[in-house]
Amino acid sequence: MRRLVAFAVGTVVVVVVAVAATLWRDSSLQSTNEPQRVFPSLMDEINSVQGVRVESEHGTFRILRGEDGDWTLPELADYPVEADRVKKVLVSLSVLETLEPRTSDPERHGALGLNDPTATEGGAVAVSLVDAGGTPLAALLVGRDASGNQQARYVRRAGEDQAWLVWRNFDLPGQPMGWLDSSVLDLPRWRVRRFATAHADGEQVLVERELFSDQYFGLQNVPDGYEPENPYVGNQHGTALERVRAVAIEKRSDLQLPSDAPTTTVETFDGLRLVLRTAELDGIDWLWIDAEYAPSVRKELPEDGPNIVGLPEMPTLEDVEQEVDELNARFSRWAFAVPPAKRQQFSRRMAELIKETVAEEEEQAPAN
Repeated sequence: MRRLVAFAVGTVVVVVVAVAATLWRDSSLQSTNEPQRVFPSLMDEINSVQGVRVESEHGTFRILRGEDGDWTLPELADYPVEADRVKKVLVSLSVLETLEPRTSDPERHGALGLNDPTATEGGAVAVSLVDAGGTPLAALLVGRDASGNQQARYVRRAGEDQAWLVWRNFDLPGQPMGWLDSSVLDLPRWRVRRFATAHADGEQVLVERELFSDQYFGLQNVPDGYEPENPYVGNQHGTALERVRAVAIEKRSDLQLPSDAPTTTVETFDGLRLVLRTAELDGIDWLWIDAEYAPSVRKELPEDGPNIVGLPEMPTLEDVEQEVDELNARFSRWAFAVPPAKRQQFSRRMAELIKETVAEEEEQAPAN
């Protein structure tokens, strides 16, 4: 009986110890895995952020807030960055929470993309937020997405070895152009009425359409004995201002526009005029853009005109005037490097667009 009692007591002790150990382990894991703010005090300091510094394998650049509250990229000709894009990063960092701890072994950081940005392999994209005095408010190394889960990724705080799995709640481009909308201009063809390129030697290339509802742009001033290369050749000009993508930006004052650079003037049915100048400098294709409010070129739609399904309504003159102000705020101080094919669209010669007219009898003549 004594042995049985002792055994029973021992069993109870073991069970109690086992349960206690399990509860302690579960409590410990729950405490470790409980979401925690990566930067607990950042939300209270977010209005003090005056600069964002980004470092990656491509180099280092900054995004700074001016006295007027606007954000610019000093390493990209002081070009403006949309405030909402910067604010999204700041707010996302301030509410960023840990999901699970990962390795604290520096030797394994590379596998998570959390090595120093200058590392030859596994380098992170580092972001740091600073106040007006340059004091860091938060600094984070952002690694690759979690395996099999593009909604989560790996991070670690600068100066710490502990890596964490967090939600992927913001984008962090590692190059300045990634912070901008690379499509610097997107003028749809349905607005374009006239596209005229003037070359320094006096040659002009003109395509236009008469009516807002016309589907084709006609090539004008074709020399006698010639005809357009094909019936649609003018449409290539009508779409030239759709999705104009920049690959680099420079201040106009830092570039010298050649005196023989061709000038293209684009006019819309609604009263917008764009003047574009192009040049190739040291192997880079550059584009200068200026916008003008030109109510005299507006061509109102006839009240009894055709009702074409899907054709958007023409902007009002007030809309166009506001658009001109917004475009010049983005264009007037800068030149944009564009793909070679885009520059060529604004510098075509008539010889590239026409062919000799073949007499009807020659077309019907049998081959020898």
